[in-house]
Amino acid sequence: AARPREPRVTDAAIVLGRGLDQTTTWTKRKPSNTAARDQDSCGGLPQGHLSSGPAGTHATQRERGSTPSTRIMAAAEAKTNDAEAPAPPSIIYATNPEPTIAHGAAKDVTDCDYGRLLLRRWGVPKSRFVGNMLILYKSKRGKPRIMLGPYWTMLLGVTVPLSIIMPALICGLLLSTKVHVGVQIAYGIIVLWTACALMSVSLRNPGLVERRDSIPMRENGKPELAWVWNDQARTYKPPGARYCDWCNAVFYEFDHTCPWTGTAIARNNMRSFRSFVALVQLELWCTIAVVILWFSELVPR
Repeated sequence: AARPREPRVTDAAIVLGRGLDQTTTWTKRKPSNTAARDQDSCGGLPQGHLSSGPAGTHATQRERGSTPSTRIMAAAEAKTNDAEAPAPPSIIYATNPEPTIAHGAAKDVTDCDYGRLLLRRWGVPKSRFVGNMLILYKSKRGKPRIMLGPYWTMLLGVTVPLSIIMPALICGLLLSTKVHVGVQIAYGIIVLWTACALMSVSLRNPGLVERRDSIPMRENGKPELAWVWNDQARTYKPPGARYCDWCNAVFYEFDHTCPWTGTAIARNNMRSFRSFVALVQLELWCTIAVVILWFSELVPR
């Protein structure tokens, strides 16, 4: 009996990379004449194995200028540049580190402190406060954009139900009555406008003043003589800025602190506050007129 022939090794490749050993590739079928010529011209390996193996991959990457080592070095260099980039300076606002009792109340905790202490009890971190004001949103530069004042409990418990929720319910009930559609639309626009004005007043940064340990200098090198020292906030403040005991902060062009809106009224929200006061009065008279029309429709003629 004829002894079976053993398969010949016609294609073997061992590639040594960066700690990677590729196994030998065996080909049972004898290569054709074209493959043999390619094998002879490529140093004993077919051209397909040079392009598909790791050696061919590294050669192609070197030609393109991108290898694993270069990518690792580029990533490490990017991390180093990010680590060396200076962090933006933190903004410190003028507040009193040891606030006194507001408006001379003879008690340890004043009414303006209840909101802050309640939020602290609920787990809000101390870093979210500037004085007695809660920061809800900051810009990329670290400046507070959306804030709640110290009287946020009165805002949510009294002002919002009286000026927004009740008129909105009345506006919804008007849909089932015979009141003219134009009256319903006009009343709904007034209620929506009042709600927007209230949000603009109560949630906006009133105009916090940053802490300054020295008087700023003008362009000609002379100091700003109009800036004065404030003992309560322990900072220099510009003309028109005042310290608020209720908010425990210094505001630009500070006017007063409104418990109904829950926050201080200063430079940034003064215009919105005036609009809210005018719209509340308009809403009140419109509500009375709408209720009279509503009951007049219910009375039989």
